[in-house]
Amino acid sequence: MDITNHQRTNTSLDQRINALIHGVSQESAVLFHELFDLDTIQRIQDEFAAATGVASYGCSGSTCTIASCSAGLYDVNGTYSDGCECSEDSYGSIHTCATARDLGDISSGGSTTVSGRIIPGSATDDDWFRVDFPASGRPGGGRPTIALTGASASNFSLQVASNCSGGSLACGDGGILTSLQEYEFTDNVVGSGWTVNGTSWPSTVYFRVTRNSTATSCSAAAYTVSITR
Repeated sequence: MDITNHQRTNTSLDQRINALIHGVSQESAVLFHELFDLDTIQRIQDEFAAATGVASYGCSGSTCTIASCSAGLYDVNGTYSDGCECSEDSYGSIHTCATARDLGDISSGGSTTVSGRIIPGSATDDDWFRVDFPASGRPGGGRPTIALTGASASNFSLQVASNCSGGSLACGDGGILTSLQEYEFTDNVVGSGWTVNGTSWPSTVYFRVTRNSTATSCSAAAYTVSITR
């Protein structure tokens, strides 16, 4: 009975187990494909890529990196093991005032909230919104307020405007409404001693959300804006 092939198989298996446990010395000639089945490794990599949104990756030795992500997904934290962990928000195409997402009317006592992400590494990612504060006279009722909220609020800024013609809303006491954390309009003419209402009621407000600091996680790329009146 010829047991040569059986012995060779056992010897090869012993080499693989020893290499996995003790490592491979320079004198050894055990190659990667001798330790692992390449087709199986490729299948595992492909399944990982499909499950984590990775479009392409590269490996050098035992280190793999993400080369590109599937559309709408991003590798924000630079960690290979969780793939492209951050997804674009639903406002991915509204990067201009003309295409601002309409949030509708906010009446006195009303409120709404909008959340999204400004993805790091994208030079064009910003989000535009429009909100209306209808009023039949002055004072207009309520206190129109647009504010960044939450733990990541300081990572972002607001730009506030009354239209898409390029001019920002002016503050009643001077200044332009850019790089804000909060916009608030108080119509306090009645009973305050003022006799002239020189600042227009903000019937329609466009606001733009931009990121002003580096984000190294998906949560740090996420913002929340509260709109109240």
